Amino acid sequence: METTGYCQSLKAPTDAVVFITVYLTLIEVATLQQPLYSPVVSRADIFQFPVLEESLKGHCFENVPNIQQDVIEYVKDIMAENL
Repeated sequence: METTGYCQSLKAPTDAVVFITVYLTLIEVATLQQPLYSPVVSRADIFQFPVLEESLKGHCFENVPNIQQDVIEYVKDIMAENL
């Protein structure tokens, strides 16, 4: 898939993104530049997302605390393996 000249997430020409940004500035609409990645997440953390997703796949959770507990256990296992 060739994405030259396109904004991958929007599948729109980058010229349109620039045009829209300039237009919003002209009509005095405040815009914020979005970072390429979250500044609080390092590349090592991002690398773990697919592995975490795979370990949680197929599980049914009744509430958010159950999800959080499973993620915490997963992270503790990773930390134990690295020590």
